[in-house]
Amino acid sequence: MRLRLLLILLLSVFLCGCFTSYNNQTYFRKVQVKNQPNPVNDVIRIYLDKYGYFYPNIAVPIDRHTFMHPYDHVKDADTTSANLYYYFTTNARPLDSLARFYKVKGSGIPDKIYNDVENKIVAMYADKIHQMVVKLHADKYVVFVHGFNVEDATEDYDLLKAKIEEGHYNDRKRMVFIEVYWDGLKNLNNKVTSAIKIWEHAQNNSRYVGLALRKVLDTLQDPIPLVIITHSLGASVGTGALFNCTSKWPKMKNERDQQEMDNLMKMRTPIFPDIRLGMLAPAMPGVETFVDFNKRSPDIAAKDNRIYPIVIGYNPYDFAVSKWFLSAEMGATTLGCNYVTKKQPEIERVKKVLADSLKYDTAYISKLIVPIQFKTKKKFPILHLEEHGLPYYLKDTVNIKRFMDDLFL
Repeated sequence: MRLRLLLILLLSVFLCGCFTSYNNQTYFRKVQVKNQPNPVNDVIRIYLDKYGYFYPNIAVPIDRHTFMHPYDHVKDADTTSANLYYYFTTNARPLDSLARFYKVKGSGIPDKIYNDVENKIVAMYADKIHQMVVKLHADKYVVFVHGFNVEDATEDYDLLKAKIEEGHYNDRKRMVFIEVYWDGLKNLNNKVTSAIKIWEHAQNNSRYVGLALRKVLDTLQDPIPLVIITHSLGASVGTGALFNCTSKWPKMKNERDQQEMDNLMKMRTPIFPDIRLGMLAPAMPGVETFVDFNKRSPDIAAKDNRIYPIVIGYNPYDFAVSKWFLSAEMGATTLGCNYVTKKQPEIERVKKVLADSLKYDTAYISKLIVPIQFKTKKKFPILHLEEHGLPYYLKDTVNIKRFMDDLFL
């Protein structure tokens, strides 16, 4: 009994620290406004809600209270709250402002107006990115994706960009940076009772956001290499943009939602000439993700794969992804700590599924999957556990250089 109580207490600490709690959804308009006056000539910032809907230009007003609380006594995990589609299609004045700004008519049908606006927003992003590529003579897209419990990733992204510049990876030609800000939920008041359920919602959000990112990537006009760098749950977004991750997700309870998801995954997966994926502390399972590695739209054979290499920055002592020894439970985060199952580390299990199930050559796999063990600042010394935040990984100078070298050289 004492051991059980101890486990519950420790688990509560972990959940408070690494997951999110009630009143947990993110309102990105204030971050969008803050970043607007300081545009950077090689950076485009994309803001997304929990369902992967795009925040419009700041000239289009959003009433925060109505957006976050569309009706009295709304639960923050409710599908209608912090949902841009619901906000605009159920409120005539905001929809009118949105339509007028983007010059969309839509025959007065809210759903059609909103979808036409979404397509225009994505097209505008694509045009801006193309203009940057031309102006800078850029030869690479670099996408940053943060994880959960991040209200404003601007500083983290600045640190990542500084590391790239510090390593002189962009000296010869310029890169265009695409920063993704998404509702991975936030830890507001540490209510343990809702933490497990909130983590489930954060994971689900990453499905929709990954497909929204795929939509943006599909519209990019210049056939230059793509590098995606993720942290934490951002790995679920990055992989979901590149291939159809289905095995790690349970079937949705609502049949209509499942049909919508299935339709979204029919969207063409990226076909850039060179795609590189780097994940720091990926808060997701390894085997259940990469068993779907060839599931593209359309599906591919191993010989047609263009994602190479996949660099995995892991830390067995990261308190958030290891969850002490519960990494495989409550929404697996086994890849980020290289969790050992039946004496086999997760990354070795990933290699095995690529060889056995997907028929990749073992010599190729040894170069495709590049694991790098990181060490971060101690968080709970008595338990030998370390920090999870991106800045701590960037401070491991030896291993972050290896990580960047494998992505950019």
